[in-house]
Amino acid sequence: MRLDPVYLASSDAPAGSTHSRRAFLLAGGTFVAGVSLGSASGVVAGGDGDGDAAVPAAASGRERERDELRRLAASGTADELVDARFRLLHFVASDDLYDAVLWSGVARLGRACLTYPSFPDRVLAAQWIARRLDEAPRAAAAHSALSLRLKRLR
Repeated sequence: MRLDPVYLASSDAPAGSTHSRRAFLLAGGTFVAGVSLGSASGVVAGGDGDGDAAVPAAASGRERERDELRRLAASGTADELVDARFRLLHFVASDDLYDAVLWSGVARLGRACLTYPSFPDRVLAAQWIARRLDEAPRAAAAHSALSLRLKRLR
C-alpha cells in the first residue's frame, strides 16, 4: 500500500480583522436594537421596572371590562347595551360562564333584539344571542323561551 502526500493550499488573504469587525458591529447593533425595543415595550406596557407590572395591568383590564359590562347589563340603557353587544356576547362565551348579571344582560339584549326593529343586523344578531342563551350553564326556562323566540325571528 502506498501513501501519497496531500498538499493543502492556504488562502492568499491573511486572516483579516474585517470579518471579526463585521461580526462585532452586527452583534453590537443587534444588542442596541433589542435594548431599545425592550425599553420602548416596557414604557408602552406601563412597566415600572419590577418585571411583573404587565401581568396585573392585563388582569385589571379584564376586570375593568367585566365591571363595565356588568354595569351595562344591570342598569345600562338599551342603546348602550346594543352598542356593546359584540363585547358582551364574546365575554360571556369566553370568560364568565357563571356570572348571572352578564347572562341577564344577554337576555336583555335578546329582548331588545325582538322589540327594536332598528336593531343592527337583527336576524343575524338574533341567531347569535339565541346560541349564547342555549350555551348558558344554568339556562332558565325564561332564557329557553327567549332563545326559541329569537330563533324564529325572520
